[in-house]
Amino acid sequence: MSRTDRLLDELTCRYALSDRFKAQLRPMVEAILSERFSEDRRNFLLEELAAACQRDQALRTALSRLQESLARLTETVLGRRPDSDA
Repeated sequence: MSRTDRLLDELTCRYALSDRFKAQLRPMVEAILSERFSEDRRNFLLEELAAACQRDQALRTALSRLQESLARLTETVLGRRPDSDA
């Protein structure tokens, strides 16, 4: 398994990344892990990447909670689930 795969797997375990997001990150991770950057710069970029993944997870969680809350509100006010045709 490559360093890129190991890092993406670790980020996926920590932040529940979707396959689509993981695929979008792959070229960036490959570039960060290349010899193009100094070790200090590489560490900084990896920390920024982890922070971005953490923010993505927080936003997905907040959006899910919002959707659930709106569904409950719709059901209370209109007497039906928002995805029903009634």
